[in-house]
Amino acid sequence: VLPAWLAPTQLNIIPVNNRYHLEYAEKIYPHLKQFALDDIDEKIISSTKIVYLEGYLCDDESACEAMIKAADLAHKHNRQVAFTLSDKSCVLRHRDWFLKFIAECVDILFANEVEIKTLFEEENFYKTLDLIKPLVTIAAITRSEKGSVVGHNRIKIFVEAEYNTRLSRILQRNGAESLEVFKTKW
Repeated sequence: VLPAWLAPTQLNIIPVNNRYHLEYAEKIYPHLKQFALDDIDEKIISSTKIVYLEGYLCDDESACEAMIKAADLAHKHNRQVAFTLSDKSCVLRHRDWFLKFIAECVDILFANEVEIKTLFEEENFYKTLDLIKPLVTIAAITRSEKGSVVGHNRIKIFVEAEYNTRLSRILQRNGAESLEVFKTKW
């Protein structure tokens, strides 16, 4: 089992039959361990180069406290903190906390175009690049078929999306059902 800060979902309850198991699953679910302050191990953090934290952990208040503690310890030991926004709905739920956490604790940010626009409430993607620049050392933003952008200080590197021509030819010739064949063969 990996530490909770590295793999926050350690266990999940899935009722096999709602008629017989759902009530019990709902009864024990609140007792499952959430990511919390006592999960933070300074020795582990000090031995890493980068502490990676997920935005979706913020759905639990104790997890937010644990993330701040992990970031503080990382910086105490001259380690970097990487953070991912996780998804648009997560950004909408925790926007203010994310902005504060990013400004105060994050060195490397991972996001997609929708998430970063949501974070800054800005439709112009290029403006979001300017808005994130003073907050983090590195920002890596994916843009689906538009590729991705990696920003570091005043440098922005635009990376084209890689187009799989072999897969495209197979799909154009044989239709979408060929995708399963392609996946199993290659």
